[in-house]
Amino acid sequence: MDTRNQMAERYNRARELAENRKFDDAAALLEEVLAVDADSLRALDLLGYVEYFRGFPDRGENCCRRALAIDPDHVYALKGLGLCLAAQGQVDEGVRSLERAIALNPAWPDARWDLAVVLIRANRPMAAIEVLRRAAMDIPHMMERFTRLMQQAQAKLKS
Repeated sequence: MDTRNQMAERYNRARELAENRKFDDAAALLEEVLAVDADSLRALDLLGYVEYFRGFPDRGENCCRRALAIDPDHVYALKGLGLCLAAQGQVDEGVRSLERAIALNPAWPDARWDLAVVLIRANRPMAAIEVLRRAAMDIPHMMERFTRLMQQAQAKLKS
């Protein structure tokens, strides 16, 4: 089997591991992929996600920035960068990155969800509620999911 197929298999296995929250194992496989192809956009993006969930948002940020150097409009990397920056206390910069991901793909609910979560965690529940109201109008099939998060934001207002 050629290296390209091996790397594709490693990437696919890493994605499965990440989906099953086995982040350390996923990171090891992704590092192998990146050792062979340092510019693998898919591997960089997934490793950014994995590092964020491993508790290393600075490493995740690095992966997202590397992905964005390859494709400045890569919405997954923009979303990941936003989360990583916010987790490091750079909330405003993180919000801008998430808003850019939303602008590039307005029908994608994940970036809107993550933006609302970042705003709630940053004690900006009114801003989160506005994001979720717009999201529910723009993506009506996700209204129930957005409404549940809106309730969390409203509870934060009362506390």
